[in-house]
Amino acid sequence: MVPDTAELARTVERMEPRLRARGDPRTAQLLQAYHRVVQRFREDLTDPRDLLRSQGAALMLIQELVRSGGEPEAGG
Repeated sequence: MVPDTAELARTVERMEPRLRARGDPRTAQLLQAYHRVVQRFREDLTDPRDLLRSQGAALMLIQELVRSGGEPEAGG
């Protein structure tokens, strides 16, 4: 199943507030970086679907960093 643009938008709209609601400094720092890269995505990507997929991927990375409680491991 390939999600349509509306479904991708709903997912991003759901993920952002959940992360903001955590209220911890590390998540806040990661979200600041997220908003900077989203601006870059908006400058570089013309397809709304590509933009939403990129936002979703960045949010998933933040969720994993928060869940794991640390930095990504060296080498992947």
